Amino acid sequence: MTANPRTSNDPLSVLTDGKLAEGYGPVFANGVVTGVYRMNLGQSKRISLITSWSTNVNGNRGPQRFSLYGSNAINDPGWALEDRSQFTPLGTINTTLIESDKFNATRLRMSSRTFRWIYWQVSPVTSLGENSAFQEFRVE
Repeated sequence: MTANPRTSNDPLSVLTDGKLAEGYGPVFANGVVTGVYRMNLGQSKRISLITSWSTNVNGNRGPQRFSLYGSNAINDPGWALEDRSQFTPLGTINTTLIESDKFNATRLRMSSRTFRWIYWQVSPVTSLGENSAFQEFRVE
């Protein structure tokens, strides 16, 4: 996992450790409007399901608002997600209008596609510009 810009609090490795915690996780600073998490699968793999978990820290960080992108580039494709020669939009999720529980999970199912890189481009979930407290990402 990598992120752009840098995240605060926990290391990015907690996003793929199979555990849910009640803290902030590797969160983008308040005011970061388009933070991006990137997962390198190591090689091209067939993908059909992407799951994202968050926790409702302080009663406001549980909602999720992000767009997913995939890339099948052999080498690091960078961060320019608008480049359609490198990135394929997969979907957008926004749960800010749904009441959050202690932990929240979202899933994007798709017909099986092949990608090496998966990107979560996140947006703030509160009027104060606070971002989701993501706890885990899983790509199947």
